[in-house]
Amino acid sequence: STLSEMVMLAQEILGKTLNPSDTETLYWFYDGLKFSPEVILMLLEYCVSKEKRRMSYIEKVAVSWHERGITSMEAVNDYIKKDAERSGYIYSVRKLLGITDRALSQSEEQFINRWHEMYKMDEDMISLAYEQCIIQTAKLSFPYMEKILERWYKQGIHTPEQAVQA
Repeated sequence: STLSEMVMLAQEILGKTLNPSDTETLYWFYDGLKFSPEVILMLLEYCVSKEKRRMSYIEKVAVSWHERGITSMEAVNDYIKKDAERSGYIYSVRKLLGITDRALSQSEEQFINRWHEMYKMDEDMISLAYEQCIIQTAKLSFPYMEKILERWYKQGIHTPEQAVQA
């Protein structure tokens, strides 16, 4: 698609008329970051899906994608799929741990990301670690749960059945 078509579609996606500065930013994504018009439109849709429409935010995401090599449609689709998966996992774990009334701290989010991406622990394993944590400490403790999950990970334990036998 042509750049003028891209700007028209961008205005539709963002739900506003772009000012010259916004349009210039879109052109920079194309010329400077070497994003195709299709990737730029996906970027806009992704940001809008996160309730973020400010060009300054969109620009940060664009630069981050560029730095990570997320520049093709395939890479963008892969990233969006993994991001949705991670968000769903974080949501499930938050609910499981009863954290519904506040945002996660940065370190809590890092723990949960490690449990998901490095240890590959599903919600059942998180639930089991949480139960053990409560029995031992009478409160939610991310560092305590980390020790349990890390031990299971190192022992190759990935199901509640294996954990009970260990």
